[in-house]
Amino acid sequence: MKSNPNESDRLESKERSIDLNMNLEARFANSDGVGMLMERLHPEALQWLYHHFHCKRGCQGGISFLTCAPIFDARIDLWWRSMLKKCDHPLTARMQMAATLFVTGLSIPVLQVEEGRQWTVQDLEDYLFSYNHFNSWGRECELDPEGLGTRWPHHFLNTLQTVCPSIHLTLHAIRRMVEHPPTDNSLHGYGNMGKAASQVTDLFSDDDPNISEIFELPASMRMYLYAGAIAGGIIPGTLSHPYPDDHSTCHKHDSHTE
Repeated sequence: MKSNPNESDRLESKERSIDLNMNLEARFANSDGVGMLMERLHPEALQWLYHHFHCKRGCQGGISFLTCAPIFDARIDLWWRSMLKKCDHPLTARMQMAATLFVTGLSIPVLQVEEGRQWTVQDLEDYLFSYNHFNSWGRECELDPEGLGTRWPHHFLNTLQTVCPSIHLTLHAIRRMVEHPPTDNSLHGYGNMGKAASQVTDLFSDDDPNISEIFELPASMRMYLYAGAIAGGIIPGTLSHPYPDDHSTCHKHDSHTE
């Protein structure tokens, strides 16, 4: 009897999701692990992240993902579309998306970085910019083999806060950085707080392709991905923005291009 390849893929995807979940819990769902996350997300690292993320020589407030990391950003968009359909309110979907992006960043060192090799954010961006699903073959179950677009990242962060409630302060600091870009011009779609689900039930039908355009995911939400990656062990620093933060380096580059 021949096995169903789609069923085999689903089982493999489920196994990868369970393996990653167990790996992250073993590493971080304890007092030492949570303490390490908070230590890595110290004020200087967050200040560097804020500068790099919003600088025009960095992530441009998240806008650069569309062209610089088109395949990975498409993955983010598909997660967002799926969450909008499954959640009862756009704000609930956005909260779930924040957890997904943070835990995705946290998982990148676990899934990709070679043992003994320390990545910087420059390496992270090289990975994101060249990201592709070489083995997807168009099968939906392999678009998210680790299950990061489900609710388990949200549950995982709740577990961390149960282990060490004070990590809520660090996560809240990141959330405020996401919600308060340096200028109004960087506020890409964040002003759209969404309507109650009962008012927009037609938008959640399968035949409406524009749901993510009506409730656009703010570009600044991509900062959660970077914060998670730094929490996971990736060191801040890029060619245009060395770490510790040196704004003068960025200004020198700008003066040469003007």
